[in-house]
Amino acid sequence: MQQIIKKMLIACGVLMGMSAWCIISGQPLEREKIEQVIKRNKKNYVSYIKSLTNQWYLYRISGPIGWLGTRMTLSKEELKYIDVAGPFFENKMRVEKEARAIGTEERDIDYLVNLIMCYRQQGSNERDLPRIYHEKNIENLSLPADVAQSTLKKYPDKLSILVKKGKISDPRYYRNVALNIFVRYLVENKLLP
Repeated sequence: MQQIIKKMLIACGVLMGMSAWCIISGQPLEREKIEQVIKRNKKNYVSYIKSLTNQWYLYRISGPIGWLGTRMTLSKEELKYIDVAGPFFENKMRVEKEARAIGTEERDIDYLVNLIMCYRQQGSNERDLPRIYHEKNIENLSLPADVAQSTLKKYPDKLSILVKKGKISDPRYYRNVALNIFVRYLVENKLLP
């Protein structure tokens, strides 16, 4: 019965033009695996995100050219999404707080399960990760009435502008970015459950 409901949700999402690949709920076993992965890797992840924060400051000072000098593996597509995380990295204390808090809420686990499932369903291509987690973040936020999800998906830089201007003040933005970076950490270190 649950499989039929999932198939119906996917079919409805496709027909409505939604991102149907992100609405499938996680199975209990996958939730348990993710909770275990968080526990085993949180300390290293916090160090990883602190390092990324330092790289972000280098990026702000020297622009994309300086960033490319330190991380030659980024594509133009990935660079497009770097600025979206800008407001997250601007406060080092908030970065560390959010990194340490991942997995403390049920919504975090749900978000991670769905994000990992999306990544796998999209073919597990690391280059697709920035687009996938950007879209998932947008779908998970409370947006102002005059802002369309489709616009933010098409123009990622508009999200960071809205956050900086205070038009999007949803605290989930910051947690979602921390969770997105956690998935990136898992992928880079081949730790995905």
